[in-house]
Amino acid sequence: MTKRPFTLDHIGVVVPDVPAAGQAYQKLGFTITPQSSHKRQRPDGGFDPLGTGNHCVMLRRGYLELIGITDTSLPHDSLKARLDRYHGLQLIAVGTDDAAAVEAAWLAAAGDGVRPLTPLGRDVPQVEGGTKYGSFSIVYLESAAFPEAELFAIQHHSVDVLWQPALLDHANGAEGLVGLDLITPDVDATYTRLARFGLDVGQSGAVPSARLQDGGELVLLSYEEAQRRYPGIALHAAPSVAAMRIAVASLSATSEYFRRAAIAFTTAGGVLRVAPDLACGVVIDFVEETV
Repeated sequence: MTKRPFTLDHIGVVVPDVPAAGQAYQKLGFTITPQSSHKRQRPDGGFDPLGTGNHCVMLRRGYLELIGITDTSLPHDSLKARLDRYHGLQLIAVGTDDAAAVEAAWLAAAGDGVRPLTPLGRDVPQVEGGTKYGSFSIVYLESAAFPEAELFAIQHHSVDVLWQPALLDHANGAEGLVGLDLITPDVDATYTRLARFGLDVGQSGAVPSARLQDGGELVLLSYEEAQRRYPGIALHAAPSVAAMRIAVASLSATSEYFRRAAIAFTTAGGVLRVAPDLACGVVIDFVEETV
């Protein structure tokens, strides 16, 4: 399949309690958006609530989503199944400027492993008050096509509604989402599947990875390799996502914030690491990098 110009648009940390997750990430020094709820657009132009909601961390490059069930009276089998598996990073959104073209390409590559393009959105609270509707089109891969995470392509139709300038500054110095580490039972097979869906696969040092147009990276690890990379941390069984990497302008400034906030962290090899028990089930590695 022809490589496509994907970006690392955002990731989703699946949580049992959205408000509590927002508080946890706020303590870690992230600026948190107010909670909002997802909707599906009907053919008649109306909207149906999905029963899920989020807080977001908007970065200068990409964003983090803390997502969970917010209305148990509505069906949400997919998210419930993910919560039953583990709490932590499970959603990976690659950005595109043409979701319809991605749908056609992925259908050609995977057939019934692709869900049809879906128009979604949410009422996004605005810093100056009120809400604006944020809309996007999404093409999902079924779990059988990509079991490591819920991988989907997203095309934003209202970028300014989400990336509000007042939300982009963070006390911990976070600037951008630059990478993820996936744990897979078969690195070679996952590498082949990523290439099949048009991601630019290559090598990151000694390990396979997918490099995206904006420099974002999906690193593929066996469970044993992940244990060596994250010693002393209880990792989720494969397939899963172990960690996110967040770029900061100054690691010393980030470490100073954590010291003042009395938040435990470790440093080694140019990485400042926060353990998953403080970050809703996912390792956060802060790295000094320009975005």
